[in-house]
Amino acid sequence: MSVEIEDKDFGFDDLMDAITDQSAGHVVVGIKSDEDQKIIKRAFLHEFGGTISVKGGTSYGYRTEKEARAGKVRFMKKGQGFMELGKTEAHDIVIPERSFVRGTIDQHEKEIVSEGEKLATAVLDGKMSKKKALDIWGMHTRDLMKKGITSRSLGLQEKAKSTLRKNPGKTTPLIGEGHMYNAIDHEVRQ
Repeated sequence: MSVEIEDKDFGFDDLMDAITDQSAGHVVVGIKSDEDQKIIKRAFLHEFGGTISVKGGTSYGYRTEKEARAGKVRFMKKGQGFMELGKTEAHDIVIPERSFVRGTIDQHEKEIVSEGEKLATAVLDGKMSKKKALDIWGMHTRDLMKKGITSRSLGLQEKAKSTLRKNPGKTTPLIGEGHMYNAIDHEVRQ
């Protein structure tokens, strides 16, 4: 008696190739690197909190005669201003933890995983490339991170009163000039 076995591939090999294809790599979401790493260092400080030790010696006083009459004391660059009142002593500035990366992942974990599963299914069904799916997933997560900051849904600690006095009208934590906020991005890596 002889037995013949015929193995028909109904797409299993293609499916395994799609799953194990490393050419599309992975996606990273967070702060994009800047040349001197100032933005990354600032982001790290806000993400985990920390203390900045300031050596002191910064001049403060009145920049103009009008500010002197109004009693408006400000920090000044060395040798500038209408009247110097003194210089700061060495001191520490405590930055509270404002976790916008971990906070977003914690708060939106189910949504992020669900989006990833939906995109993985589209890849396996041949509806999009793995690289495109990773790009969409990264954009989705990046947008959640930015929305968490602007909508205040992450419960980030408010800015200190001293910071608000220096920058009136800019009350949202983690948004000053917008450099760090605008550096939040994603990248598909090989």
